Amino acid sequence: MRARLASPRRILGAGLLALLVLASARAEAGAWPRGKGETFLALGQALSSGTPALLAPDLSFRSFTTLYAEYGVTARLTLGLDAAYGWGPEADLWTGLVFARWPLGETAAGDRFAVDLGLGRRVESEEGDDLRARLGLAWGRGFEIGWGQGWMGIEASGERLIPAGDEIYKADFTVGLKPNDDWMLIFQAQSGLYPRADPLIRLAPSVVRRMGAHLHAQFGVDATVMGERSYGVKLSTWLSF
Repeated sequence: MRARLASPRRILGAGLLALLVLASARAEAGAWPRGKGETFLALGQALSSGTPALLAPDLSFRSFTTLYAEYGVTARLTLGLDAAYGWGPEADLWTGLVFARWPLGETAAGDRFAVDLGLGRRVESEEGDDLRARLGLAWGRGFEIGWGQGWMGIEASGERLIPAGDEIYKADFTVGLKPNDDWMLIFQAQSGLYPRADPLIRLAPSVVRRMGAHLHAQFGVDATVMGERSYGVKLSTWLSF
């Protein structure tokens, strides 16, 4: 079977797409199981532009549409989907992954742990398609300060692309604060290790506004502090029922 070596820029583009899918999801979900019978959906749109775009926007401008979903099958089993479509000057990219997540336990201090297994597909218009196999671990805990209730968490994952043979590692740190029932403030530090590319670290603050009993809107910005320079904005809608 012929080996395919994607360019570092395309690999980073795929990595950015995966990070944006996660960033569009409810940030505290990683270590917290979805309640039995509960559904969560997040639909997002993101625009990202690298440094060359300051002079020539068509050189590195990228657009991403993301869909994230979770359903609580039981109190201990959550099934989910993260999918996205990205397009830009180099190639179009489709990616999707279904996953199952189980809580591992909770300590007396309130630390929660969870594991997830995922299987999916990645299709690039010029590089072909690969199977995605992912293993993820998550930690999280809630807290309360004078400004309101909050949570923090770490989500780490390792993924292998078949038959390309590439391995991708990600670790994201999240802190969220809910000062009242209408607003949430979220800060994420997203990191990734991708084949044939420098390590990537991105900072992604966002604000979430409750629009109704089951509807929230999220607006965020992001910027790399290590790796290929890029800046972005995103808007996503959360629906829970």
